[in-house]
Amino acid sequence: MKKLIVLIALAFIATFATNAQSVQLKAGYVYSNVILSPYGGFIDGKSGFTAGLVVKDLMLSDNIGFQPELLYTQKGASLGGFNISFDYFSLPLLLKLPMAESGVSILAGPEVSYLANTRFGGIFSYNGLFNKVDVGLAGGLEYQVSDNLSIGGRYTYGLSNVNKDFDFGVANLNDVIQTRNTAAQVYVTFGFGNTK
Repeated sequence: MKKLIVLIALAFIATFATNAQSVQLKAGYVYSNVILSPYGGFIDGKSGFTAGLVVKDLMLSDNIGFQPELLYTQKGASLGGFNISFDYFSLPLLLKLPMAESGVSILAGPEVSYLANTRFGGIFSYNGLFNKVDVGLAGGLEYQVSDNLSIGGRYTYGLSNVNKDFDFGVANLNDVIQTRNTAAQVYVTFGFGNTK
């Protein structure tokens, strides 16, 4: 199932890439956390990374672009000194709004992620406790340094409860607590050769 989803995402990216100026590589630092509801609180955040492919310069009009990405992204949180790690294959589908000739663009749109693996403390796997699909909203700024290089920052807010629902006899888990991912990232995208 995991391989099928990755292949579909790659085919999706390839379809748009045929009309784009370039497909570039992306790598960055991620600081993530989880939001616990109904308490509205956070536990400690954790560091991770993101890497993958970005379709650049796919313009829908003179003023609006579309930037799909296919990324491997680490998310999670820290609880009592132990990291809870979620490894996702993420597909951000972002509208790109260039701000005149400044080189700065606003990026915003949905992000759909598939959970590849879950670890607690880097040792134990808890894949059966969490939903495989996570949906969120992403937004941020990106600065185009050159045709082959851009830097940016982004925040992703999870809309989906990542807990699976379990019946404890007296209550269901999701009646007690719901968990949503949140993450901030800084990144660089880079390509090779002439993109024009």
